[in-house]
Amino acid sequence: MNNLLHVRSNRQTFRSVAMWLTGLIVSFYVLLAQPVRDGFELYFTLPLTWLICSFVFYEIVEYHVGGFGLKLFYAVTVARYLVLPVLTCFEGDVSSPYGFFSAGAYRYAIFIQDVELIVCCLVIRLSYQRTLKKVKEAHRADGVWYDDISLGGVLVVGVSVLLILVRGVDRLAQSMRFGIITEKLDPNAYYGYDIWLAHALMAFLVIIVVGSFQKKNDKRESGLNLFLPLVCAGLSCLFVFGNNRMMIVYYAVAGLATLRFAFPKKQKLILLIMIPVAVIVLFSFTMIKQYGIDISSADEIAPTNAAETLAAYVTGTESIAKTYHMYELYGDQVQILTPLADLVNKTTLFQLPGLNKIIALFNDIPTTYKLGTVTSEIMPVAGQTLFLGGMVFGWLLDILAYAGITRLLVYFDCKSKTATRTGSVYVLTWISAIFGMCMCYSIAVMYNALTYVPFFVSIAILVGRNLRFFRAKRAVPVPGRSEERPLK
Repeated sequence: MNNLLHVRSNRQTFRSVAMWLTGLIVSFYVLLAQPVRDGFELYFTLPLTWLICSFVFYEIVEYHVGGFGLKLFYAVTVARYLVLPVLTCFEGDVSSPYGFFSAGAYRYAIFIQDVELIVCCLVIRLSYQRTLKKVKEAHRADGVWYDDISLGGVLVVGVSVLLILVRGVDRLAQSMRFGIITEKLDPNAYYGYDIWLAHALMAFLVIIVVGSFQKKNDKRESGLNLFLPLVCAGLSCLFVFGNNRMMIVYYAVAGLATLRFAFPKKQKLILLIMIPVAVIVLFSFTMIKQYGIDISSADEIAPTNAAETLAAYVTGTESIAKTYHMYELYGDQVQILTPLADLVNKTTLFQLPGLNKIIALFNDIPTTYKLGTVTSEIMPVAGQTLFLGGMVFGWLLDILAYAGITRLLVYFDCKSKTATRTGSVYVLTWISAIFGMCMCYSIAVMYNALTYVPFFVSIAILVGRNLRFFRAKRAVPVPGRSEERPLK
């Protein structure tokens, strides 16, 4: 035991030193090579702030073990505060498709990014251990139950399939791709409620299939019990409906977490199969959608394109500066009902026939994300709070927003680690992943994501748990399925 702790301590020390050296090198490089443009005088503070946070809050790095929310969050911070500044400096200037903005816009963008990272790290440091202790106690009292096939589950699947058949499978097929993606989606492809059903149904099928074979495997362990759950989780990543790449990430991390919970002794095999499948599909999707490049071709991506794309996805300096500029142009159009219009327009349920009349009530109310964006790009949290709070309170709202988002990230990440049913593990991991991507989203986008698959799947799980053929049974205790499952 002492040797194991010693090895782990050495690994943590090596990781910390590697992070500090990386942050130091990047900070010096950005300081010496940062763009010669008004407003970029403190651009080097982005990697420097990351370095300071990795030193001051070094212990929070280990908090990612066992979950996916914090893993994704840390990965995004590396992309936003280290990789993007290096790419920008390598090119010698920002790569904005919307032109250049005022020095004040760039200075605000850099300052607010520094503050956001410090706030997030501080909240994680202060809340993680306390939150983990509370949710452990709550889940331990719940006990472990199976989310297997039930009467309610059969009804959910049957009704969903029937609705898809009634509306026509051909309509859904127009927006479906399978496996490695080598063609762009037809702009005229059909988008409808069929995709909602398909997305929610794939997630629900993974839950009940994994839960059913978990129950079978707990009674009599066999490698064959893992086959169908792996196939089902893998297919959820291979079937792509619509044009949202993040869905692949959500299916992958939620499926991985659920499989590893149900089959704790087969974790290496699960990782070996699931991760390559998700990465290949996601990579091919990105090449086609972002650059129009078939991965089977020999085309190359210019560094400028890579920097521009990354800046848009991690809502970096250029994205925040753009929304600052848009606020200067259209900030006076924000109305008292604008925050409510933001929520109503992003509530997935309100897009159903009949309920869409609620959205129609707000047609004349401008939303922050329409005022602050040019096309379909993502609006950063800092941009949305700027529109809501103005120049005087926008920065303060941004701090409060990130403090709240990070608190939710910690809560759902801890809940996903300690959940005791496959359905709970799946949905909670999905939600934690949404908050883990907070630096890539606006508040409105995160809210919309929460009201989509997690909402509909939660209803399906509730039906499946309460309408059963037989009385629910507690799960058999299995070594390795503890309150906090190690996930490297």
